[in-house]
Amino acid sequence: MSTVNDNPITHVRSLASKAFARIGTSNGTAPLKSKSNTYGSAHEFFIASLLKTQATKRYDQAKKVMLLENGFDPDKLDVGMSTEVSSNEHLTIAAKKATPRKMLNQTKLINKLSRSMGAKEAADLIAECTDEAKGAVSYEVIL
Repeated sequence: MSTVNDNPITHVRSLASKAFARIGTSNGTAPLKSKSNTYGSAHEFFIASLLKTQATKRYDQAKKVMLLENGFDPDKLDVGMSTEVSSNEHLTIAAKKATPRKMLNQTKLINKLSRSMGAKEAADLIAECTDEAKGAVSYEVIL
């Protein structure tokens, strides 16, 4: 009788997850000795940001190669459609196309409003209907 745990790819996933979790804690990547009580969290952020950057690059490259090898064109996928991209005895990779979101073209709106009600009135209306978004905060590791 076969179980999910008998699947070799499940074992690979487990080992990769454990190895990933250990990065930054041992084998030369552990936190350095520090007098600062905040160094531990800064070190963890440093390692996490490094892993995030490397993982994103690796993911993007792997996806590019997989799509090329399988002759898959995501632009030919219909909205809501899910299809197999790659399949073998260990893994199946599927793709699903999300519903596109609507975006307001502010330049077109301002131009059309300006023509129909005048530039000053259009600018006033846009200002009245504009909410300020909360500014994003970005974090950077400085060595």
